[in-house]
Amino acid sequence: MDIFALFHENADLQRGREMSAYMRNQFSYLGIGSVRRRELSGPFFRSLDKTAPVDWRFVLDCFQKDEREFAYLACEYLFRRRNDILEKDFGWFEKIALVKPWWDSIDSIAPVVGFVCKKYPGLIERYIVPWMTSDEKWLVRISIIFQLKYKKDTNLEVLTKAILQNSKTKEFFINKAIGWALREYSKTDAGWVEDFVSKNEMSNLSKREALKVINRKERDYETYGR
Repeated sequence: MDIFALFHENADLQRGREMSAYMRNQFSYLGIGSVRRRELSGPFFRSLDKTAPVDWRFVLDCFQKDEREFAYLACEYLFRRRNDILEKDFGWFEKIALVKPWWDSIDSIAPVVGFVCKKYPGLIERYIVPWMTSDEKWLVRISIIFQLKYKKDTNLEVLTKAILQNSKTKEFFINKAIGWALREYSKTDAGWVEDFVSKNEMSNLSKREALKVINRKERDYETYGR
């Protein structure tokens, strides 16, 4: 199946312009929304040989195409093949993350990075730790949010290091990531997050994002719990 041709055949150019505008005209879009994209790609994914190695060339090709839907296709492909990604493959994440990077692709790559790092913990020291101080803000963002789904398995030493290495930046996407990572972990250990925020310097954005869930629960208690 030629999935590239199929996507082009189902383009909606008006919607594509609207989608591009929503993303600050960073990319061109075919105008295929997420539901329709999954309908079109479903047969393609089912037809793949699941015993074959992960096709990183296909992934890279998708990311390099002008239309953003192909990057989303690649991200879904990686998520579906996450169990098949080997330790030796990990360098590919750094390559694809920096091809036309923006928050949408980075935030889709990060959970797969997290899944692979959980399987091969040695990758954290080899890749994630250097990413924490990278000149590429998108690699920094991944280093902060790759544990979002870890919950009680979160490595707090790694999370702390990633945050404190970057807590004085003025970069929006990094400060937002710091707040997001802390907010997500507050669902597991609110006390740890409150203590961390109170003891460490970080942007107002990071603090506000970090405490959103905690503050919401406190407001709900004040309203309904008395």
